[in-house]
Amino acid sequence: QPEDKKHTVHLAMGNGLREDVWEIFQKRFGPIRIWEFYGSTEGNMGLMNYGGRRGAAGKTNCFLRMLSPFELVQFDMETAEPLRDKQGFCIPVRPGKEVSKPSLDV
Repeated sequence: QPEDKKHTVHLAMGNGLREDVWEIFQKRFGPIRIWEFYGSTEGNMGLMNYGGRRGAAGKTNCFLRMLSPFELVQFDMETAEPLRDKQGFCIPVRPGKEVSKPSLDV
């Protein structure tokens, strides 16, 4: 309805939004900026799509890293343990390196 675009809303924020719903939402209510966040009850970090790109999986930023610092580390899928250096510290993942592989165990 034409009245749906007569508002002062500039930003919508919430849990992840499916691409098709994002498109329908913006067609109905106009060019509202959408920020999504992603997290889980068993995880201790979060990601956010603050760039407003439809279908993005989320990123971190300096603010989120201050709230919940984390580092991606190399992981041994066979032992289910992080890989460690000679001093016993976890080995960080280099940019572009695969972090994990999907498992289809049933």
